[in-house]
Amino acid sequence: MAEAAGGRPRSAGTGISGRGVTSPAVWEVLRILGRNPAVSITQLAAEVGLHKSSVSRLLSSLREEQIVDWDERTSRYRLGLGLLALAAPLLAQADVIVAARQELESLVERTGESSSVMVWNHSEAVCVEQVVSAQPVKHSCALGERFNTAESASVQMFLAHSEQQHVRELLRDGRVKRVGSGRGAESVESYLGRLATVRQRGWAVNASETSEQETSVAAPIWDSHGLCAALMVSAPSYRTSTAVFEEHAIAAVAAAARVSHRMGGSPPDGVL
Repeated sequence: MAEAAGGRPRSAGTGISGRGVTSPAVWEVLRILGRNPAVSITQLAAEVGLHKSSVSRLLSSLREEQIVDWDERTSRYRLGLGLLALAAPLLAQADVIVAARQELESLVERTGESSSVMVWNHSEAVCVEQVVSAQPVKHSCALGERFNTAESASVQMFLAHSEQQHVRELLRDGRVKRVGSGRGAESVESYLGRLATVRQRGWAVNASETSEQETSVAAPIWDSHGLCAALMVSAPSYRTSTAVFEEHAIAAVAAAARVSHRMGGSPPDGVL
């Protein structure tokens, strides 16, 4: 059974994914409450365009999840503290963006290449911040762009610090994809060995494996709870020899360590 905020069990009929709560009306109700500090059920029903009884059932489900709160004194509704639990991952991302911004700029100045912050979304690395190289030819990604290729440097970094069985499941289910055999795909066990190397040395490299035009390196960012993001440097392959991307890796690891310090984190014992 899924759990709501605070560890309370979430029933199948009253959860956010439960019957009657997935209607677009839910989002309209939340938007209205976001614009107003306190709203009556009559006002909500009128603005959403539903009968009061339907809105009442909807609000009852949201109250159980603490997504909305009801003021007995005024008989009005407002947004609840349960939203903070839902927003916590986004707030954490905002923290790492702020903490990393200066280091991204310094990395671009030092390496001349684009640098970005990546976070993990269960089976994808997502770009949440980036400083783009000023060079005419460069590699960059759009904010919000997602990567689920096993050979991607940021994906390697996150999987290197995941349970091996979970990595096997992601690969087996295709949620994390491998490059084709024509691109030198490895066996799963060999790939797990590669992740062990990433974990031990403290950085990952994608040496033109997902794109012949790009070489990228990634280093881990830690907060008080564990691995929270990866710092990545991406460059055109034609100007990124082994010696160059190793220099990028050293710079990324140092920058990521400074961000980790700001985030109050450090790698586990035995991990770089």
